[in-house]
Amino acid sequence: MREPLHSLQAGRAFAAIAVLLLHADRIVGAPDFTGTNFAHFWFSGGRLGVDFFFALSGFIILHAHACDIGNPGRLGRYLMRRAVRIYPIYWVILSLSIVGPLLLGRQLGFGELIQNYSLLDLYERPRLVTMAWTLFHEILFYLAFAALILNRWLGAIVFTAWLLAIVWFQGRAGSPEVITSQINLGFAAGMLAYLCVDRLPARAFVWPLIAGVAGLAYLVWATQAAKLENPPEGVLTAASCGLVVMGLAMADRAKAWAVPGSLVFLGAASYSIYLFQFAALSGAANVLLRLGGAQPWPPAISVGILVAFGVAAGSATYWMIERPILRRARAKGAAHEANAIAVPVS
Repeated sequence: MREPLHSLQAGRAFAAIAVLLLHADRIVGAPDFTGTNFAHFWFSGGRLGVDFFFALSGFIILHAHACDIGNPGRLGRYLMRRAVRIYPIYWVILSLSIVGPLLLGRQLGFGELIQNYSLLDLYERPRLVTMAWTLFHEILFYLAFAALILNRWLGAIVFTAWLLAIVWFQGRAGSPEVITSQINLGFAAGMLAYLCVDRLPARAFVWPLIAGVAGLAYLVWATQAAKLENPPEGVLTAASCGLVVMGLAMADRAKAWAVPGSLVFLGAASYSIYLFQFAALSGAANVLLRLGGAQPWPPAISVGILVAFGVAAGSATYWMIERPILRRARAKGAAHEANAIAVPVS
């Protein structure tokens, strides 16, 4: 499947905006702001945007590296591509995030810094970049996939053991949450979606898409009915996100619609939008509080302004920092591969 994945990029954009809406609504509904949520029923499902990212990651990694499986000579290239995609912009945002606390006298332990800069930690803890908690799961998935590249059977054993750990340790106190959280099922759902896409007629994309959206809508309703803060993790959540990913990928194969360039751009910028959102939303909220004074802004207007600023700030971060970094890294990688091909190995 070599078609441009523009629908998936649009899905990535919508997922990032869904998470933004969730956090903007919670900020606006806080007692020190307006004290009133704008559309909490719908925006509470914004957390499902994170689950979508996990399923999308499983799909994209298998899409990009299926040919690398069982080829250990490709491991270095794989690890470099994954590291370049995750770490540089994250390190920039992390470094900026710790300047304020350090100036205010906060003591940051060496171990805490190593965990946050490496994104390696098996336990859920408060992170220096709030939204970076998902990246610890992401890096774990990358390492598990690396086992597939080293050896198919080794990779199969690693993923099987991981799934068994999720089942066995679920809910047990003291378990390593980064490994055992059910949110990791999204990676498996995305990989399964990739395996199904080329085996199904592309024009049937509407059925997995409808099934996935229906599952997500049910989860939003069930979250409100049970008065939960976030939708529950589990097989239904992962399967629903996987079905949406599958449907969007099949729609791209069928060339079902033209995706606006603005959505493709926001999809490309979604990582920066996602990582930078708390800093952007907090800054915008402080400005609105100062401007509003004793008369708070209406919740709908406040949420709209916060989300617009979050999207704009994240997009600017992508354009000025993340995009140039990725371009330079990919250019170097392409040159390195060309040299490796051109120079005979004795």
